[in-house]
Amino acid sequence: MIGSEVGSAGRDTTLHVKSTLGHVDSIRSEGITTVCVRGTTLARPLLAMACPDSVTTKNLTGKLRLNKSLSDSVDQTLKLQGISYLMRTAISILSLTLELNHYTDDAGVERIDIKQILSGGLKAPDDNLVINNEDSRRDDHIFGPLVINPRRTKVDKLEIDFLKEGWTEDTHEDGVIYCVVRSDTEKTGKDWAVHVVWGFTIKDGVRVFARRYRFTTKNSPEPIYVKLYYDYSE
Repeated sequence: MIGSEVGSAGRDTTLHVKSTLGHVDSIRSEGITTVCVRGTTLARPLLAMACPDSVTTKNLTGKLRLNKSLSDSVDQTLKLQGISYLMRTAISILSLTLELNHYTDDAGVERIDIKQILSGGLKAPDDNLVINNEDSRRDDHIFGPLVINPRRTKVDKLEIDFLKEGWTEDTHEDGVIYCVVRSDTEKTGKDWAVHVVWGFTIKDGVRVFARRYRFTTKNSPEPIYVKLYYDYSE
């Protein structure tokens, strides 16, 4: 779901988990986090992989892999959204890749189709965003009924200071993708909301795709702020 990917799990320790995934080991060494799932080894570099200048908020088509070693953990927000410990543990260990197709349809409406791929064969929901500043409703198989409102806006038009920070000059020029995702309270009884912004930032000296979001719910006394960074693959 938009803005709710997991952060790193146990960066400096060895993590042993036995679940429906079988035995899972995560080991950090020499700047690489290595994850073994049923005999499959996945390496996650700590340093971000730069996006080319041709990839902007107006042209996001390509593959982006969440860099968990650089990103904040979102375990607490997932917990507050009602996601089980078993599911949170599984998602936090597996790698996530986004395949984006960014285009304008025949009616002139901006759209982003997102295929989410998790290693280990775990299913992740796809997102098909219509960037039109209108509410849409959907049933998500992890988060349940949702209300989603995506739009394009300028950084200086954002009302949450945290979401304005750290963006590149081209992101300021082109605008950000800003989305408000809420649990459909009438159906779920939950009141959480995520305000998420997509854009580009400089991380460790390289230009990378990033998401920032603010998570709120009556079950948390303070908002939770999260930064997510992605490696560009193609």
